[in-house]
Amino acid sequence: MPDNDSNEGLSESQIDSADESSVVFYKQKEPSKTHISKAKAQRRITTILGKQFEGKIEFRKNLISNAMRDPSVLGICKSSAIVLSEYAPDRVDFHEAFHFAFELCVPAAIRDNLYEYYAKRNNLDIHSKDDAIRKNAIREVAELLADRFMNYSKWYVEQKEGDGRIKTWIKGAVNNIRDFILSFSQRSDRNLNNLYAAIIRGKYAGIEPDKKSV
Repeated sequence: MPDNDSNEGLSESQIDSADESSVVFYKQKEPSKTHISKAKAQRRITTILGKQFEGKIEFRKNLISNAMRDPSVLGICKSSAIVLSEYAPDRVDFHEAFHFAFELCVPAAIRDNLYEYYAKRNNLDIHSKDDAIRKNAIREVAELLADRFMNYSKWYVEQKEGDGRIKTWIKGAVNNIRDFILSFSQRSDRNLNNLYAAIIRGKYAGIEPDKKSV
């Protein structure tokens, strides 16, 4: 894994020159009591995206993107690397890994259907004739889906990284109840949750990014 001064992955100039039209990123919603663990982030991202991503995860102490002039940006995903702030809250790694898997590895037909569904659900016009409105709507849908995946990952983390047999059993029971309730939800919601489960378990690990989506 490259350190903060490494020339591998994204350079400082590449990060600082990145604008909002070329990246997807995580913004801090509220102050966090827990910061990201480098070891856990490495393990989680490589589980989702594959071991070939080991050299493409970077941690920065400074602001990730001066160009955005927004100190709340704590994670960036591009086709060449994932960059995380050392001050990012736990599970932002899931947020950025989802962006990569969903935008570059998931089949276009599945991705497009879920974009349509989630845009309609949130009253976002991803087909607007106004270029700015359309791009902002698409970006917002992407961030909403990634935030939802980050929330979904909480269940996975508690099961895989929790401690104690009783605690694990209780969490498993809660998950079963949750899955039962979700079984009565809309088909698109079930499809989205099934996709989340596939991504988080590494179904798309090692898959070459779709060149049309890069």
